[in-house]
Amino acid sequence: MKKISNILISNNNKQEILSNMNPDFPYISSYSELDKYPEKTAPWHWHESIELFYVKSGSLEYNTPQGKKIFTKGQAGILNSNVLHKTRSLDENGNTVLLIHMFRPVFLSGKKESLIDKSLIAPFTSSHEIELMQFTNKKHKELIRLIKESFTLNENDLAFPIMIRSTLCDLWIRILELNETKVLLSNKNSRHVAEDKLKSMMVYIHEHYCEKIAIIDIANSAFISERECYRTFKNSLQLTPLEYLYNYRIQKASYRLRYTIEPITTIALSCGFSSSSYFGKIFKEYTNHNPNEYRALWQDIDSE
Repeated sequence: MKKISNILISNNNKQEILSNMNPDFPYISSYSELDKYPEKTAPWHWHESIELFYVKSGSLEYNTPQGKKIFTKGQAGILNSNVLHKTRSLDENGNTVLLIHMFRPVFLSGKKESLIDKSLIAPFTSSHEIELMQFTNKKHKELIRLIKESFTLNENDLAFPIMIRSTLCDLWIRILELNETKVLLSNKNSRHVAEDKLKSMMVYIHEHYCEKIAIIDIANSAFISERECYRTFKNSLQLTPLEYLYNYRIQKASYRLRYTIEPITTIALSCGFSSSSYFGKIFKEYTNHNPNEYRALWQDIDSE
């Protein structure tokens, strides 16, 4: 199980980079220490993989376009394929840990467009109603026990590939058989067009964040008006397009402050800020630290 304390975004499709996921075996497990992420937050992103998780300790907030859910120790959940999401630790003691199975739909179906895919996988992954499901001890005690137990499988065991696939298939069927899943699946709406437009605009920002960007540029990337651009961002992310742009620039700058020794002026200019002084002002507004303080703080933590 790989320990992770940050996420990386692909320069090609702007999804999260899931290192160590083999196309021939599209599954990885991770031990996510959310309090070690910059600002204790995994910023808005998406990935094709389904995310089945158990909260080992602490508490956190999951945000999707449908809203937010609070998860506490001992709870579990499933995040659907390609759903925009952001997570943030809420634990005052700095000890939020998630155990996560991440797997592409084809890991269960064996093949896209197969009978299993069409009847058991695609109806779930294509549902607009199912973004994030929460499992609590009050309603899902046995399911949570099995999800927790699934993380005890030994990855070094010769039979692990078959055992983990069999285990996840069993969990998948149990989730499909939940009454709340059946209700959600009864709504035949597929993923909303607005989310596709939002992703197109996010991709544009990810590709051009280092340049001077106007709202009209962002809107044009999805072939919509400026007004619809504002509405789409606000309805889904509770941010304006410019707020998202600045968040993304700060995210990229934070990573480079933490993991490189590049001069702050170089980082500022290459992340789309007009000067190092303006960068410092905006950076402190977002993080409560100036760039030098932030770099010293996180490099001290990483050296522990």
